[in-house]
Amino acid sequence: MDDLLMLYAEPAAGAMSGVTTAVRELTGGEPRTFDAFLAQAREIPTPGISRGGGG
Repeated sequence: MDDLLMLYAEPAAGAMSGVTTAVRELTGGEPRTFDAFLAQAREIPTPGISRGGGG
């Protein structure tokens, strides 16, 4: 788990937060912030994985 947290530590702190034209060129989509990426990832249904809610 610590290794996973280390992977996200720099981007979460704002490192690599600048955008380039590479995203648009490679994906055809608009660039987004890391926070926007995480927000969208939370909305994607993942079978077998609970998103909380208690119980």
